[in-house]
Amino acid sequence: MVSVDGSGVNYKPFMGRSIIIRWADLSEVSIETTDKGPYAEDFFAVLKAPGVTVRIPQEVQGFDALLVRLQKLPRFNNEAVIEAMGSAQNATFPCWKKGA
Repeated sequence: MVSVDGSGVNYKPFMGRSIIIRWADLSEVSIETTDKGPYAEDFFAVLKAPGVTVRIPQEVQGFDALLVRLQKLPRFNNEAVIEAMGSAQNATFPCWKKGA
C-alpha cells in the first residue's frame, strides 16, 4: 500500500516496514518498466531521496493517487509517463529531478 499526504509518501511493502519520503527530501522520480508483463509486475514508480530509493509497483493500492500527486511536481515530465506506459522492455524513464 502507498499513501500520500501534505508531508510526503508512505509506502508499506507487503510483509515489510513502512518507507517514508518527505516531499522536501524528494530528489528524483522516474518510471521503470520491465519485459516481464503482463504476467508479472512490469511498471514501477521509483522515488529517490538522500539515502533512500523506493521502487513502488503500479499494482499496489494507492498508486493512482501517488501518480496524480507526483504529476503536480513543478516541471514533471508527463510525456515520460505516457512513453513508459507503452513500453514492454527493460527501461527507465526520468520524470522529475529536484532543481532541474
